[in-house]
Amino acid sequence: EAPPLKKHAFDTNGEPTPTPTPPGTTDTEEKKTEGEEKEEDEEKEEVVVNKFGYRLTASLEGHSRSVTCLSFSSDGNQLASCSVDNSIRIWDPHAGKLIRSVGKETAGDLGMHEKGISCIAWSPDSKLLCTASDDGTLRLWDASTGKCLRILRGHTHFVSCCDFSCRGNMIVSGSLDETVRIWEVKTGDVIKELPAHSDPVTSVKLSPDSSMFVSSSWDGLCRLWDTETGKCLQTVYIRDNPPVSSARFTPNGRFLLVSHLDKAIHLWDIKKAKWIKKYKGHKNEKFSITPDIWAHKDDAYVVSGSENKSIYLWDVSSQEIVCKIKDAHASDVVLALSCNPKYPIFASGAMDSGDA
Repeated sequence: EAPPLKKHAFDTNGEPTPTPTPPGTTDTEEKKTEGEEKEEDEEKEEVVVNKFGYRLTASLEGHSRSVTCLSFSSDGNQLASCSVDNSIRIWDPHAGKLIRSVGKETAGDLGMHEKGISCIAWSPDSKLLCTASDDGTLRLWDASTGKCLRILRGHTHFVSCCDFSCRGNMIVSGSLDETVRIWEVKTGDVIKELPAHSDPVTSVKLSPDSSMFVSSSWDGLCRLWDTETGKCLQTVYIRDNPPVSSARFTPNGRFLLVSHLDKAIHLWDIKKAKWIKKYKGHKNEKFSITPDIWAHKDDAYVVSGSENKSIYLWDVSSQEIVCKIKDAHASDVVLALSCNPKYPIFASGAMDSGDA
């Protein structure tokens, strides 16, 4: 059984430290008027106190348009980025230097994507990369050479997201065609095609043991799936069904971190089938901003970009904003974010500016 995310952030049963639930609330929150929410957010802005220091270690420049996705390798020693400009970069996060540009020059006979790239993911052994593109395909890359090894065709619209299984033998992907597909890495064949949602799929993520995966969509739903059978195990939503921009498992696989376009990030307890935490204070109403979980010393934090140039960190258990990095990027929208699995580093990427 997977251990808790962090011993001080979660109790001995692997669950977040409980917080009082307001009377009359269950899996949704009490409604507030727009004015009340704005007033509450402004009040929270005033009392943010940075509880630990941070510093910018590197500004990685190379993309010419929005950085759509960032991903650290499992050993924490490489950072991959992709962009609307149809480019891929691999960086050394410690030195802050470019390791390799992946493009037409390195792709070989199979060539490069024909349109912008929305998502990039590492294989568990850090040897392969998978990319999802608006050209309707996924591509597998040799990370050491930048050569395209295989093209995965089947989606009928833009491919928005992808993820590797824990053994690296499968890839799950989601698309604007409203389907989720599971692929065999070795052959590039589709294993399963699932009519997952009634609107574009915004994210897909496998659980740590890959027995399940979660998909999210503009239809306001997250769905939890059995990877082997393709059966839907849970459908998750909040009141009024705002679009869901991303969903991911916590490292212990027991909770889902779900970002909605209602200026909030929610934590879902899979076993209890209910919402247990809500993280507010950032701005997210228009774009698919992707939060992550960062383990730091003996604590765990939710980390997210925002539509006001800032990056926010919340304590997982208390839901308190513990750090706000103002003016993290020149662009208003800090779109992409990834936490290093081994080192106290996280990377952010911005819309339009092309820097990370």
